[in-house]
Formats: sequence, C-alpha cells, structure tokens
Amino acid sequence: MNFRLSGIRIGLPLSAIAVATLSASVHADYEWRHDEDKRNKMVDDWKSMREQMIRASDVMGGEVTNGLNPMGDVRDLVLSPDGQTVEYVLYETDFSMGVYGNEDGFIRFDNASFQDQVYGELELRIDDDEDAMAKEELRLTRGEADHRLVSNMIGTSIVFDDDNAREVEDLLINRKNGKISHIVFEMNDDAIFNEELRTLAINRVEIDEQGGLSTSMDLADVDESQEFDSDLLD
Repeated sequence: MNFRLSGIRIGLPLSAIAVATLSASVHADYEWRHDEDKRNKMVDDWKSMREQMIRASDVMGGEVTNGLNPMGDVRDLVLSPDGQTVEYVLYETDFSMGVYGNEDGFIRFDNASFQDQVYGELELRIDDDEDAMAKEELRLTRGEADHRLVSNMIGTSIVFDDDNAREVEDLLINRKNGKISHIVFEMNDDAIFNEELRTLAINRVEIDEQGGLSTSMDLADVDESQEFDSDLLD
C-alpha cells in the first residue's frame, strides 16, 4: 500500500498497518473497560453509602404515605438539643389528594420508615397510626426550633480554623438511628453549580448555643479526610 505526502511516495507494509490498527483497537477496548469498571465501582459505592445513610435534602420535601395512600410531604427535620441526631420529622398533610382525617404532625425518626423510590427519591411511610403525633404535641419553642431545624442549618456557614468559611449544602444522616454523620459543603464558594462537594465528619464540628458551626480543622486539610467520592454527594 502506498501513500503520497507532499509529492513523496511512501510505501507501508500491510503488516505495519495491521499492527497499528490492532494496537488502536486494543487501546480503545482498554479505555472502554476502564471506564466501565470506574462506572461500576461508582454505582457500588453509591449503593453502599445509600444503605448506610440518607441525605437531608432527599428527606425534606419527600412524600409521606400511610403505606396505601399519599398523605402529604415532609416539611422539616428537628435535631436533638446537641445537634447530633435527627429527633423528629415534621410533615404537612395535603388534603387536595383526597386523604381526609389527617392533620399536620410529626413522627419520631426512630419510628419513621424510609423507602427508596426510583431516581433516588425517598418516601416516608407511617405504618402505624399511633406513631404519628399531632403538631400540638411537639414541645418545642420557636427559639429552640431556630437552632434545631435542619432547614435553618443548611445554607449557614461553617468556619474553619484558618478563618475560611464555607456554606453548608446538606447533611448525611444514618438511616437507622438518625445520627448526623457528616455535613456536606461546597469547596469552591465561587462555583455556580455544586461540583466540588466535600464532607466533614460531625464529630469535627462544634455547634454553639446560637447554632453557629465551626471546626478546628483548616480548610486546606479537608481533602485528606474524605470518605466519599465527590460525585456521590451531588
């Protein structure tokens, strides 16, 4: 086989062309398998994380059912006084769905049943009507709620020991006992999208009486403490 390049006729043996083609094919196959292995590992890691914990953002706004019919939506999560555990789930009933006889209320996290739905959504199911409590039974003042509502924590800043501050994007919650395991924040505070999410273990976080968050860790040391791939947090 001959090729012409700038007026010069060049001859290449067919065997060389075959070797080059085979090499390119092997390289492409390797890249495809490498990418597939990476995707499979990401899926396995996501499933493993999902079995252990849930995200506060997935719970809030999620649907509430009695196992048969939709009742409404999760309104908020209430933390324990020390801010370490989700104690209650608040929900608002939706009478437009035709479910009557129910009112806004709350349920203890340890009585809540969270069911995974398609596309990663969560559904709060109240299997026993006695587990649901009327809103009047919640012994929590407005002042206490300001420091214990998860919706008020998300969007606030955590201050690092080097005086850097980053906005809290989410919380990771142990799905069995409601304990907060990590806070999630955006590493790049100038980013428009959440593309550089990081976690900080809750035992490294201090919460003051006003609900302010701080840590003795420097922001520069965060990457060394990561337990989860950033893509799993988005």
